[in-house]
Amino acid sequence: MSLWKKRTDRFSELLFHVSSITNVKKLDKRRFSVYFRKKHYDFMAHSDEVHEGWVESLLASRGQPSPAPPELHGQITMKDTRSRAYVAVWGHDLWIYPNKESYQLGIASFSVPLNVATVKSIGKHSFTLITPYKSFNLSVDSSKDLSIWLDSLSSSIRSALSCSQVALRLWENPDNKVCGDCSAANPEWASVNLLLVICQACAGKSQ
Repeated sequence: MSLWKKRTDRFSELLFHVSSITNVKKLDKRRFSVYFRKKHYDFMAHSDEVHEGWVESLLASRGQPSPAPPELHGQITMKDTRSRAYVAVWGHDLWIYPNKESYQLGIASFSVPLNVATVKSIGKHSFTLITPYKSFNLSVDSSKDLSIWLDSLSSSIRSALSCSQVALRLWENPDNKVCGDCSAANPEWASVNLLLVICQACAGKSQ
């Protein structure tokens, strides 16, 4: 579930999995509260019907199984704001949390879709995650951490692309029926950085 300030915003203000909800209380004047282990948020609906719908849906969602553990999580520095954050790679998204406690509560600020992202190193312990909407300049504490994050994000981006409509459109193009490197038929990978479709053998070489 996500909370947005405006419909045109690209990133949410609040994001959480419904399995993190511990209780939902229906209040008067179309208001309701959503509770987590250590905090709660108050909301107000614009009609009685919407009010009832949200309360019933959220109450029914309690007890839902938690999502599988993230592929990778840890503290990073958001260089643009010079602030620390806690981030986690959940499937094909990078979830951004204000801190580790928020991660443990399951309450994030927003997520970055990796099916439209690319990642590259930009210096010692630093990397940038580029999307059509915004670029995120991030840094970690060591060269080892940098390598781990780059590998994990690159892997998630490749997986996200292979599962997305972008990949389907790529394969429909007759020019993409052969590997852009060795001309092998039916390439299975797409290189975001090189803007080429390549076979599995060439993908392994490029890594």
